[in-house]
Amino acid sequence: MKIIKYGNDEGIVFDNGNSLWDTYSQSCCEYNYAEWDQLEPSALNYDFDEESFQLVPNDYGFRFGDKNRTFFIPCYSEQNGEYSYRITIIYEDKSGKTLKEINTECEGAEE
Repeated sequence: MKIIKYGNDEGIVFDNGNSLWDTYSQSCCEYNYAEWDQLEPSALNYDFDEESFQLVPNDYGFRFGDKNRTFFIPCYSEQNGEYSYRITIIYEDKSGKTLKEINTECEGAEE
């Protein structure tokens, strides 16, 4: 399973149709997001093992990969400090069925 497309607008799309993306429940004036554009270039050549694919919360972001290797995606929150820094990362198949889901904290950038 290889990455065929990635970016801040689409998350990550794999060649089998599965995808990784982020979401959160906005309270008011905060903007929480995964910085998909910071994907390590070596991830584009990596062949992920679908059977051992994993998502792991990490300080201010998350790691994704398989039993042999993981890659870090940072997450950020732009707000005034009064709202949640939490974000949900979803891994789903091509039909839209959620296969894995984690919550992680974003690094805050208070306005």
